[in-house]
Amino acid sequence: MKRNSTKRVEPQSQGLWEFSLTVYAEAEVEQACLLMQDKLSIDVNLLLTCLWLAVTGRGRLSEDELIDIEAQVAFWQKEIIQPLRQVRRRLKELSRVGGPVHKSLRKSVSACELDAEQVEQQMLEQALIHRHVDESLGQAGRLRDALNNILLLMQRSEKMENGWNRSLAILLGSCFPSATRQEIVDILNGQAA
Repeated sequence: MKRNSTKRVEPQSQGLWEFSLTVYAEAEVEQACLLMQDKLSIDVNLLLTCLWLAVTGRGRLSEDELIDIEAQVAFWQKEIIQPLRQVRRRLKELSRVGGPVHKSLRKSVSACELDAEQVEQQMLEQALIHRHVDESLGQAGRLRDALNNILLLMQRSEKMENGWNRSLAILLGSCFPSATRQEIVDILNGQAA
């Protein structure tokens, strides 16, 4: 996910795709997302959707809701995005020895992969846009909802393990830029009010 914007817009005022581009452009977010994708087999689009729901005041997902939206995009993720990602990564390996032709093709495949991710996010947003927005929910509540949504997604991974607080802190910090480091630490440690 790369279509970087030079202007930072507050995440809570954006649609899912714009939110994702804004958050993904933040320092270390790409690395945190890709680590979770590669180590836990987490769909980054679902991860960003979980964050977007909380940031925009649409709250926490239930396990049934998460299962439902996962099912809605599973075919697209498995049959379109993952094969494009595999081709792009393989071309990256080959471009080291293959020169500019491989690099050019990899760039084209990367653009197709990004377009496919945008389609998936449109599917996700369409499935969830109807959710009530709780305007009265403060930052601490939205932070808790974000963490709950991410942990729910992570728990569905067959590869779940401990030690993800740094990645979670990076993601939460990028989504809640006005949150202090201590507020995020407190949320991660379950100490927030």
